[in-house]
Amino acid sequence: MKASLIYPPDDDEALETDKTSSPFSPPLGLMYVGRILSMNDIEIDIIDARHERIDASRIKRMVSKSDIIGISIPSFARKNAEKIIKMIKEVDNEIFIIAGGPHCTLFPMDAIEAGADAAVKGEGEYPAMHFQDVLEGRDVAGVYRKDGGRDGIIIENLDEIPFPCHEMMKKYEYGYMMGFKPFKAKFTAMISSRGCPYKCKFCSREIFAGRRYRERSVENVLDEIKFAVDEGYSGIIFVDDNFLLNRKRVMKIMDGIIEMGADIKIIIEGARVNVADYELYKKMWDAGVRAISYGIESGNQDVLDFYNKKITLEQVKKAVGIADKVGFFTVGSFIIGAPFEDKAKIEKTIRFASSLPLDFVEFYILEYRVGSHLWDEAVEKGLIDKNQYFVKACKENNLGLLSINELNELRKKAYIRFYLRPSYLLREAVKLARSGNVDFIKAAMSMTHKLI
Repeated sequence: MKASLIYPPDDDEALETDKTSSPFSPPLGLMYVGRILSMNDIEIDIIDARHERIDASRIKRMVSKSDIIGISIPSFARKNAEKIIKMIKEVDNEIFIIAGGPHCTLFPMDAIEAGADAAVKGEGEYPAMHFQDVLEGRDVAGVYRKDGGRDGIIIENLDEIPFPCHEMMKKYEYGYMMGFKPFKAKFTAMISSRGCPYKCKFCSREIFAGRRYRERSVENVLDEIKFAVDEGYSGIIFVDDNFLLNRKRVMKIMDGIIEMGADIKIIIEGARVNVADYELYKKMWDAGVRAISYGIESGNQDVLDFYNKKITLEQVKKAVGIADKVGFFTVGSFIIGAPFEDKAKIEKTIRFASSLPLDFVEFYILEYRVGSHLWDEAVEKGLIDKNQYFVKACKENNLGLLSINELNELRKKAYIRFYLRPSYLLREAVKLARSGNVDFIKAAMSMTHKLI
């Protein structure tokens, strides 16, 4: 038996176009499911459609070689996922399609309506372990069909889950930011923990596994790193929601990497600023960490409090300052357009971002995302419809003080103000001289050029 597993591109990207750049990280969910299926004598192929053209001929070739199809559906790729499902059914209406991913956890029956034969609500490993029962129509926790289903099982001991199939993804390149690859390494991704104890109002991840924070053991994480290195990878992106939450555990992981002697480059995605200290960051540097990304969100404390970030502006300054001192490339993300934000508050965020020794910034307009507290509240108040999965927080949508045009102009201003500062260019030139890597500056200039 053979299964083809597909990860669709975002809805703003056409399926049929040739992809010219690679995404940041591979589809770990499919890689975990793929490993379990392969351990049960199912031959698998994983297709990352963010990389390659998906047209009728590609679908026909895939279906001809497959007995079952799995597709991951993020809400921001829901339309493209439905297009792929319909293309598959046009080739073979009888082939079994099972959908999973974030959107199915929120709306499993929506995936059925889109054409899937079954949908997984929650983490996919348990249904994958009982895949024969799923195929034969028996009741499996987490699996929904046309007549409904029941919630999935959360695996408490993450060490019980086999490593994702890193070896299947070497055909693709990852580690790109804004179309550039900051570090010359063969990247894969890892997740050393699941869940998040925080409740940021704009975040929808809480719904996927609750706030229950679960950790893999240090030994298990190190074993996967060794496995990835043995497979030829020289770069690892940790995509945990809170990789640095348990300082003692992180120190042990870094000690293990140093003792292993692995020459790898590591990127930490989504670090919180309230757990930063020099000793920890220095250990991370010694282990190969070269970039760290922060969700800073705002330069206004009242906005941070509204988002329930549980951080302060002083903690932001401290964390970014230490990271810069150690030598990391630092990335900060900011959100503009909170319901009570006016131009003065957004200007303050721009000034605050520009005051930090960040190498790279991203400014987003606030979206009410399906599954988030903001989205739930807006649906309850009748401000947005339950079928609107992503809604910009702007005046036109009755979710903000400023129009979408005003927000877009402020976003452009933020990029120009940050990247075209003489002090920024001088500082990055010094860092460039040390590292010899021009891609961060290329990415920054490319982004600014597009917005001017």
